[in-house]
Amino acid sequence: PLPTERPGDFVFSVRDAAGLELARVPFAVTGAANLTRQLEKDAELEVRLDKADYSPGEEVEVSLKAPYAGAGLITVERDRVYAARWFKAGATASVQRIRVPEGLEGNAYVHVAFVRAPDSPEVYMSPLSYGVAPFSLSRARRDSGLSLEAASLARPGEPLRIRYSSKRPARAVVFAVDEGVLQVARQSTPDPLSFFLAKRALEVGTHQILDLLLPEFRLLGLPSAPGGDRSGALGRNLNPFKRRRDPPVAYWSGLVEAGPEPRELVYDVPAHFNGTLRLMAVAVSSDAVGSAERRALVRAPFVLSPNLPAFAAPGDRFVVPVAVANNAEGSGPEAEVRLRVVATGGLTLEDGAERVLKVPEGKEATALFAVHARVPLGSAELAFSAEGAGRRSSLAATLSVRPAVPYRTALVSGHVSGGRAAVPVTRRMHKEFKTLDASASALPLGMARGLMHYLDKYPYGCTEQLVSRAWPALAVAARPEFGVDRKKAAVDVATVVEMLQGRQNADGAFGFWAANSYVSDFHAVYAGHFLTEARERGHHVPPEMLAKALVYLRSLAQGEGGSLGDERLHAYAAYVLARNGQQAAPLAAAIEARLDRAHPKDWRSDPAAGYLAAVHRLQQDPRRAEPLLAALRLAQSVVPDYLYFHDPMTRDAQVLYLYAKHFPERLKGVKPDDLKAIADGVAGGAYNSLSSAYAVMALAAYADAVGSDALAGLTLSAELPGGAAKPVPLPRGLFPKAAFPPETRRLLFESPGPVFYQTVSAGFDLDLPKEEVRRGLEVQREYRDEAGKAVTEAALGAELEVRYRVRALGDKSVPHAAFVDLLPGGFEPVLDSLPRYGPD
Repeated sequence: PLPTERPGDFVFSVRDAAGLELARVPFAVTGAANLTRQLEKDAELEVRLDKADYSPGEEVEVSLKAPYAGAGLITVERDRVYAARWFKAGATASVQRIRVPEGLEGNAYVHVAFVRAPDSPEVYMSPLSYGVAPFSLSRARRDSGLSLEAASLARPGEPLRIRYSSKRPARAVVFAVDEGVLQVARQSTPDPLSFFLAKRALEVGTHQILDLLLPEFRLLGLPSAPGGDRSGALGRNLNPFKRRRDPPVAYWSGLVEAGPEPRELVYDVPAHFNGTLRLMAVAVSSDAVGSAERRALVRAPFVLSPNLPAFAAPGDRFVVPVAVANNAEGSGPEAEVRLRVVATGGLTLEDGAERVLKVPEGKEATALFAVHARVPLGSAELAFSAEGAGRRSSLAATLSVRPAVPYRTALVSGHVSGGRAAVPVTRRMHKEFKTLDASASALPLGMARGLMHYLDKYPYGCTEQLVSRAWPALAVAARPEFGVDRKKAAVDVATVVEMLQGRQNADGAFGFWAANSYVSDFHAVYAGHFLTEARERGHHVPPEMLAKALVYLRSLAQGEGGSLGDERLHAYAAYVLARNGQQAAPLAAAIEARLDRAHPKDWRSDPAAGYLAAVHRLQQDPRRAEPLLAALRLAQSVVPDYLYFHDPMTRDAQVLYLYAKHFPERLKGVKPDDLKAIADGVAGGAYNSLSSAYAVMALAAYADAVGSDALAGLTLSAELPGGAAKPVPLPRGLFPKAAFPPETRRLLFESPGPVFYQTVSAGFDLDLPKEEVRRGLEVQREYRDEAGKAVTEAALGAELEVRYRVRALGDKSVPHAAFVDLLPGGFEPVLDSLPRYGPD
């Protein structure tokens, strides 16, 4: 038996015959006695409680070890003093008692202040010693007594029955989550009792003057001793069978009723999951809360682990390895497993659908299946099943069959003055997401349909591209013949305005991607133009946002430019200021003077002249506006300058917009051939997000200014294989549009009068490109192994470096470019190899 006759601190030690200590357990015996301790030198008071948790009204036993005899005060405290008791101790070790008051919840502290007796010989020690010991209060009256029961072992793909109950009526939520996910996320089981009854700090301040007591000088105290603490470790268990790209395993019961009568929930465990499932429940009633936790091991008799690529393209061939782990108890060392696979979607098996493997119990074997990806596009599945020893497991693995080329929109536009036009249809596309339609109009606005489709599918989102995608919602939303949903258009505009607000920096400019100093002056003016147009058309634009933008545009317009492109942008900024009713005539005059001085031969045929003329018209000074338009005409040759966002299509779209918006009288002289730059840009594929948006703006403004009657006598027919012609009915209206058959070889437009036509073919091509495309840029790509050698094939698991070489063709640099490449099927990016920041 342990020695408990006298109080003190002891150690229980276990030693072998050689005196080697095998175990050591410290313990303490409390009671009244005079103990000699190292604590005495610092006048420390040691306070111990007989247990850590008490119920309200229960008595607390407090073991005190003091450096001297004396008297003291015991209190129960937290945010205030709840109970107090005076006591006297004739020895250095004693046991005192104090009762926990009723109604106290959560936690509290026992505080002991102890004063040296006047006749104590420890004269060189502080007359005051004190200590604090925390304790918790029983949570039984607040605990709903929630409990969970479930089988400790479950099978993937089978129901897991979860039973729950609580000692008192309550409402509960039961959920189950993959233990591996919870461990990675460092997520613990909810504990509402600990949350609502969280440990509170001791907030009572103590003031004393006992240090002023004068002692009797006789004896010297003994030295004191230090103390220590302990620490623990946390382990993890991750699911070793988690399938790549499988969704996390999680179950949520919703709010359910709980009570003393057990109830049951059923969770269908996903077939792919093998691992530990943590079951958790939380309950609440009017005066109590509770939580419970259990774990269930989910393990199939045969664990199947296929390794599929994330995606493949039609025509790809690849080998799928499937690892089979035998967990079937009693199957023995000679166990045979029959593995079958069924392919659906765009996948076919090339070397059989069944394998027989010898897989001893507790071991693993691998089978290989050759797979060929075909059409249709979309989700495809390989369903695996394994049978042996009278047991069966199954698993379905999916991948995406996607085309090997990106989505592409091709537009063909033209004009017929009277007669017939034949448009060849040459693209062969997958049926998924394919669009084939034709439109015609007496006005060139019909060309806007295809550009709108192009912008709607545009995948990128810098500030210019964001604004360009939203222009059609402003320009043609009021025209029902375009089929634009006005409510959706209003939402689109509001979304862009909100995003622009988030990208506006403190100076009023708009960042490329965020509200920072990485800005483009053109983006600032272009966004200011959009906000102005949106406000004029009744959309909400925050006044302070537009005001900040105009302050930036004024500072921009006041600066001197080093090139014609700079001054064009300054003129554009002055125009936006004038559209907002601000005084911009002095700015326009200063810009005009700088242009006359630096670019006397070129600027009057540049859109800068149109912007300055529009400023004077808006400022009610037509006399100064007219001369600026004398040399400004449509269909003038222009050398592209993408540093300043300038090309023939963009230039003519800006000029046509200014004519239609501010000088409609000049549209009388505009002929179909004058729109050649816009039409050729569309027909030749020389359009981008900016030129498309400007063209939609210009064509919509042109239609608003001149109006038109419906077409008369226009017919459209599709020439099919073999030469047969099939009429394509066109609806009535100003801008009729109709879909034509997929097997069409040519489209035939016939009209007795002038008509603008356009065809749209958008989708994923069936055929891979046979020739490289080099239009302003040249791109070369090669795959290299770890030795830096170019390769055309690689072993499974090898890492390859993809090297690109890009150069601009011609004598002009390309300041802003984005390069997008498709990840080949069967490959995954090594994310750690991607730099966080790259060169501009």
